[in-house]
Amino acid sequence: MTTSSRTGARGAHGTTDLTRRGVLAGGLGAVLAGALAACGSTSGAGSAASSPSPSVSSPAASATPSASASAEATSQALTAQESAQDPEAAWTEGHSESEPSGEAGVETALRTGVHEGYDRVVVQTSGTGTIGWFADVVDEASTQGKGDPLSLEGSHLIRVYGRGTQMPMTEQDQQIDYDGPALVNAGGTALKQVYLDRTFEDQFQLVLGTESTQYRVFTLSEPSRLVIDVRQP
Repeated sequence: MTTSSRTGARGAHGTTDLTRRGVLAGGLGAVLAGALAACGSTSGAGSAASSPSPSVSSPAASATPSASASAEATSQALTAQESAQDPEAAWTEGHSESEPSGEAGVETALRTGVHEGYDRVVVQTSGTGTIGWFADVVDEASTQGKGDPLSLEGSHLIRVYGRGTQMPMTEQDQQIDYDGPALVNAGGTALKQVYLDRTFEDQFQLVLGTESTQYRVFTLSEPSRLVIDVRQP
């Protein structure tokens, strides 16, 4: 009986110790788990704080390439010879054309001037031949090649293709090639603005913003030049 009682007591005591150990182990595990969880949360927060989300910037909008009607540049003045020329070419409001001949050249100058009764624009080239042309009054115009729309001051548009020219492929041509503005103010009563679209496939394009639809075209030599007069209204 005594042995049995002691054994039972030891069993009961052993059970109590095991229970306590289990409780302690469970409590310690919970504490450790909580600590680890806290460390994990702190570490995550720190990483988030130290690594801000990358900012995304929107690309800047690009403007559609086109000629603006707000040109501030003015072209060169006519030479004395160009101002004095009074051609026999007839005025027209329709189509006008002439074939080129001789040696082609690159555009080297763009000049405008005001005369009594008309305004004049001259494109000079380096060629020794005669510049041809294809001219007409149009409702709208665009650049050669890319086809960007052109908007000029004036109530009307006169488009003139200068034929028998070439692109500046040689070093010599590049040295004398026209490097002025494409869009210039003409300052005339009839001729408001001029846009020179450089040679593409053996022809340049000249677009005139005007207050009149009457014009005439002719050429001058030595140097080779294409001349367009716009009659004042």
